Amino acid sequence: MRVYNRKMFLLGILTILVGLASLATLFVEMQVTRLLIAVFVIFIGLEMILRSLSEKQTRSDQKAEKRNRAVTLRSRALASDVTRWTSFVLTPLSLGIGVYWQIPLLIGVGLGAALFFNLSMLTEMIAVIRYSK
Repeated sequence: MRVYNRKMFLLGILTILVGLASLATLFVEMQVTRLLIAVFVIFIGLEMILRSLSEKQTRSDQKAEKRNRAVTLRSRALASDVTRWTSFVLTPLSLGIGVYWQIPLLIGVGLGAALFFNLSMLTEMIAVIRYSK
């Protein structure tokens, strides 16, 4: 047998060991829910080991991992953009209302939003410079 995904194989063994340890604790106090969880964890470990031994499933896992990374990067970029532009709109709005009605708390919120907007632009510029090499 050849192991195609060593990391998944080791995680499967670790998961089975955790399930067996959970089964061993059942001798202290027998509970049906703990038994079911232990058996479920052992089956998950076995499934992980079987996936790591299959070349086809390992390739499928690697494709899914690449896709998940791309989705994560896109979602983080979108969240960063939404947060940045929200602070961009919040800055003049809270500063204007705070100065007009002389509310120091709103002025502070506006200054904080302006600081956040500037920091987010600065970190994006640094990241572009670093990764464009």
